Amino acid sequence: MNEEEKKRYLERYKEKKADGELFFPHAIAKDAVVSLGVFILLLCLVVFVGIPEEPPANPADTSYIPRPEWYFLWAFQALKYFPGQLEGVAIMGMGLLIAVGLFGLPFYAGWGLTDHRGPALPRRQAHVALEGLVHAALHRVPGGVEGGVGLPGIPVTSVMSIPEPPPAPPVRTDRGVA
Repeated sequence: MNEEEKKRYLERYKEKKADGELFFPHAIAKDAVVSLGVFILLLCLVVFVGIPEEPPANPADTSYIPRPEWYFLWAFQALKYFPGQLEGVAIMGMGLLIAVGLFGLPFYAGWGLTDHRGPALPRRQAHVALEGLVHAALHRVPGGVEGGVGLPGIPVTSVMSIPEPPPAPPVRTDRGVA
């Protein structure tokens, strides 16, 4: 884009901005029309082209190799890399790592992982004490009732008021002995 094209673009942008096209209903109406078109296209594909189906399950067929759906392929592939007892731990650990990573992305700004050139945001400068976090996490049990009198329960006393489970039955060690 040369300087003249850039100048014309900026002039046209200022004109459009001065006219003030509203997000609602103009932009939403455009999005709705395109979404409806895509939906109708997919519906036509399903009706006229069809969806390939697998043959019905045959319990006598021993040559069938089961494969997971596409959204479980990553877990299926992970089974090759983690032996025996570590499979469940690895799959749960990877899922937790992915979830924490994605939900934590907004909080990573300012740690040198992003290029933030503006002034520091006030929420990034706030220092929260550990006592404040513990208080916020353990202050009240949502909807908890202590002693049945309608008072909100505190987690420590609510856990202490849970009755002990009944003792486990004794384990028989003489099985298989005649």
